[in-house]
Amino acid sequence: MHTGAAFGSLADVEALERTPYEQAIPVRTTYGLIARAAAQFPQRDAFVFLPDGELATPPQRVTYAELLAHIHRAANLFRSLGVGPDDSVEGCMALMSDKHVRHLPVVEADTVIGLVSIGDVVKALLHEQQFFINQLERYITA
Repeated sequence: MHTGAAFGSLADVEALERTPYEQAIPVRTTYGLIARAAAQFPQRDAFVFLPDGELATPPQRVTYAELLAHIHRAANLFRSLGVGPDDSVEGCMALMSDKHVRHLPVVEADTVIGLVSIGDVVKALLHEQQFFINQLERYITA
């Protein structure tokens, strides 16, 4: 089984291919990847950035543990605003517009279970509108 080290040969690739998918890829969401990295490497840098883009400014570092804590704070904030798995697309769009955000964590039982982007919301709204248009066309032509 592949241990996470770089591939050194075709045998390494073949060994990975024989590994069950659930074992080879234990998490499949961005949140799951960050949570796993925070558990395994809490003090490693998740990202490093220049806060003002100037090379003379010291870079700021955010560890995986800090990133996960920020994600949980944001999720708790949005949960307090009522974003959950049963919330409407229209409600998410209104919240995104009101709070000027492009992503909303979806929280259930104090656990982040997903992330909704503004693109997801727009696609869902377009799908709903197209369905409504189709229904109206059928009504008119019937």
